[in-house]
Amino acid sequence: MNPRRRPTTAFRLMSSVFWLSVGMSLSTLVDGLSAADWQPQPGYNWTGPYIGAGAEYQTLSSLTTFGTGNSSQTATPGADAFLPTIHAGYNWQIPSGFGAGTLVVGLDGDVGISNSKKANIVVLGTETFNESLSNPWQGSFRGRLGVPLGPSWTVMLYGTGGIAFGEFESTTTVTGPASGTLKGTSTRAAWTVGGGVELGLTRDWSWNVEYIYIDTGSITDTAVGSGLSVNTGRISGNVVRSGVSWHF
Repeated sequence: MNPRRRPTTAFRLMSSVFWLSVGMSLSTLVDGLSAADWQPQPGYNWTGPYIGAGAEYQTLSSLTTFGTGNSSQTATPGADAFLPTIHAGYNWQIPSGFGAGTLVVGLDGDVGISNSKKANIVVLGTETFNESLSNPWQGSFRGRLGVPLGPSWTVMLYGTGGIAFGEFESTTTVTGPASGTLKGTSTRAAWTVGGGVELGLTRDWSWNVEYIYIDTGSITDTAVGSGLSVNTGRISGNVVRSGVSWHF
């Protein structure tokens, strides 16, 4: 039996070059895939569903009238807080009809939990009204109309509007010759309008900042008793929020 032949120097050199080429090709492919996944592509496509989370800062105020018999006084107790939010929606990217432009039409819903609470004290004659306004949770369902900008459409300016809703709690303690305590809870609907900017970070992720204004446009009368009354009415709010979205 002939002894096993050892590889020649030329064969070992060719084998080394082959495996080195394969390794370099795989490395280039992996790097290319990574760059494609994490870099915005020309003609960024906003179409599709998304979910996300963020945080917002809100300020709320109500137009409240305090009354004792024939006397009354109006004040604007308010509340402010930071709160976490979650959101979800869907975008449709469509031709704008003006050259090579495009528009983004979408629906967006969000909900957040708040610990906002603020007191307001009003002295009316011999009575002292101490009212606090809180907003345990709130949300909205809005339409969006956006205009993608830039050569790759990764920056989108948009306007938004729709319906906001939330739970509002008003607690008033009255001290004086006639005293009483009232705590009312109301779930209200409101109109909301605003706008923002959204940036496509990658194929799957975006980041946005927006402002919305909320107005309940309604009045609720509540009587404390003994000739005292509290008219907790029209609640308006300013909200600035920011968040990230995962597009899938």
